Amino acid sequence: MVRAGVRIVNDSHRHVRMNVFGLIEKDDGVTPIPSPVLLGPGRTIEAWCACTHTLAEWIDVYQRRELGDAADEVVAAVHYNDPADTGASDRWDLAIGGVPIAPTAETQGGWQIIPGPEPAPGAVAAIGTGDVVLRHRRYYLSKSRGEEITT
Repeated sequence: MVRAGVRIVNDSHRHVRMNVFGLIEKDDGVTPIPSPVLLGPGRTIEAWCACTHTLAEWIDVYQRRELGDAADEVVAAVHYNDPADTGASDRWDLAIGGVPIAPTAETQGGWQIIPGPEPAPGAVAAIGTGDVVLRHRRYYLSKSRGEEITT
């Protein structure tokens, strides 16, 4: 498993209700955060965004990245839908890219866990948050009538 910390902050002066998918409790690192979440004004949620694979799956991801398929894996999301009929809808997709392993030079067919932040960003095995556009926003003239504003 690799994981990255996530912080959701409500900077508004009102309660907001959002749906969260794939986030786990920061305290114990295993309990999924139930959805929907009601977050009060000025309140914060601390969570983990995690990606878990078997060794064989990590090797497959490494080999695909080595061939140029560097697609990041979306592992969690946060959705906020303004309750107003004319309000906006926001979606944040959280992705983890890279793999936590690399082939060993000493043993043919052997693999090792990368001990730290090395190798440098851009390397096949580098772990990072990827190049995913984090926020997707949609505007509406009327949600109830399905009238989305397009540009």
